[in-house]
Amino acid sequence: MFPIEPNPSENEYLDFETALDETERSLIKLKERYQQIRQAQQRQREIEQSLEEMQLNDSVPSAQWEEQLQTLQGELQELSMILESRLLSPEENQGLLLAQVFFIEAFWQVVRFGGLGVLLGWLLKTWAG
Repeated sequence: MFPIEPNPSENEYLDFETALDETERSLIKLKERYQQIRQAQQRQREIEQSLEEMQLNDSVPSAQWEEQLQTLQGELQELSMILESRLLSPEENQGLLLAQVFFIEAFWQVVRFGGLGVLLGWLLKTWAG
């Protein structure tokens, strides 16, 4: 006969809740980072378009043009640095990986214990006749 598995302890519930909270926080950070990247990409396109217009428009005085060009290029470089990091920092990436591993582990625990419960129920029903 199969040993009966005890109910999950309170620590397992706390571990699950902690992992779930960490996953929620990581998702919120990911959404914020995604929004920041989208805004940076939009601003980058605007700056590149402004630079192209400045190059096509020769009527702008050269001193003003140089100053505006330097400002736009500096801003473009700053945006490039933001976009280079893309979505995830290494810490956020590791947190999401750990949460994913935990949920995979929890899934297989449910499958295992659920399967044992069904099997045990079936055996008891057959034995009781």
